[in-house]
Amino acid sequence: MVSGGERALVDVLVESGLAATPLGEVTLGQARKFVQEGAVLVNGVKQENVAAQLSAQTAIHGKYHLLRRGKKRISFIGFGSNCKVFVDSIATVFSCL
Repeated sequence: MVSGGERALVDVLVESGLAATPLGEVTLGQARKFVQEGAVLVNGVKQENVAAQLSAQTAIHGKYHLLRRGKKRISFIGFGSNCKVFVDSIATVFSCL
């Protein structure tokens, strides 16, 4: 869940599980590596800045960010206080109702 003001992109990658190593560990270092290598897209735009911030101002409709790592790993991040977490085999989905 992402609530409040801005959040660092690398922190959100860790919280959503998109920063998993080949051994399955989720680390901040792995998140930085994915961003530096250009493997992370936010709302369809490649991010290569490890200091990138996600906020309601940069979100779709002021609430949502679509994060993608590689071709198959996708997370839908919702900004707000009433967020629920859903997990499926392809992506971790954070949905605000």
